[in-house]
Amino acid sequence: MRAPIRSTMTLMLALIFAARSAPAVQPSAAIAPSKVLEVGHGKIPGKPTVITAVALAAGGKILASGGDDHQVRIWNTQTGELMQTLKGHADWVRSLSFNPDHTQLASAGDDHQLVVWKVGETAPPRILAERGAPVYCAVFSGDGRRIAAVGFEEAVTIYNAETGEVERKLAGPCGDLRCVVFSPDNGNVAVVGRNGQIRVWSTADWKVTLEINADQQRVRELAYSPDGGKLAAAGEGRTIGLWDAHSGELLHRLTAKPAKIMSLAFCGDELLATGGSDNVVRIWDLTKPVERWHLAGHSGSVAALDCDPQTGVLASGSFDTTVRVWQFDVQGPAQETAAQPGLLPNVK
Repeated sequence: MRAPIRSTMTLMLALIFAARSAPAVQPSAAIAPSKVLEVGHGKIPGKPTVITAVALAAGGKILASGGDDHQVRIWNTQTGELMQTLKGHADWVRSLSFNPDHTQLASAGDDHQLVVWKVGETAPPRILAERGAPVYCAVFSGDGRRIAAVGFEEAVTIYNAETGEVERKLAGPCGDLRCVVFSPDNGNVAVVGRNGQIRVWSTADWKVTLEINADQQRVRELAYSPDGGKLAAAGEGRTIGLWDAHSGELLHRLTAKPAKIMSLAFCGDELLATGGSDNVVRIWDLTKPVERWHLAGHSGSVAALDCDPQTGVLASGSFDTTVRVWQFDVQGPAQETAAQPGLLPNVK
């Protein structure tokens, strides 16, 4: 009986030694924000504004934010200066999108309105549509010619951005649509919502080109990679799916547990940022795929993200009533910092 015992002990010692000798998995690097914008109090005295929409423009130098106080604010991300406050919505602002030359901003929300503002001007906004249901997402196409909008209804509405006329109504995959995006070449438009199904149309003939069963639960966010080759989606299923945007083939399934994903944005063809109910922004390296950086500091769910892939500027909006601006090197190693973020004064 001694030989088997000795053999078993030898094997156990070998396994323990191997485990101790194996290289440890490297944790993702931490990045501190370069700016923290405290939005201040909105409609309700003493209640700071919850942020649910952000959009970047001008290489990340300009930021728009919106939330539950019905107002849209435009900031200088380098100085933290509040440049403009836009008032016109009568309920929660859910979506913001700049046109390509950053002269116009589309906003939409729970008041059923899709509004187009002239950035930097005091002219009254143009109400593109007063729809019959809340609007969860409205986006300009990359050429600025169209605006697509979806919400608590089955229809995907395509507007002419110049005239405001409805060009097309498309039948979505369910009656609760959460996100719509144009491909970078403007050749396709994709939508997703409560039933977890992605549907993609060609903008040339408006025929369905792809249908992807992304999740069994509500998918809140959808994004094309800058090169148009990948399509990412995530939501309440607590995983992040990545598909070939042309064939619909599943490339990766990233586990984001325990957080529900509430926001995502590509920061490059192989870098994807996600934010959710665990209050953390994570940047994933899709070549591995692994979590490369984590951006901690929010104390509430991260409901909105936008990134400029060229400059590495990332903006995050949260239920904690702040907007945070992050700067990282999209090519090289993480720009880690142990310094405390410089908190800007309250701007009201």
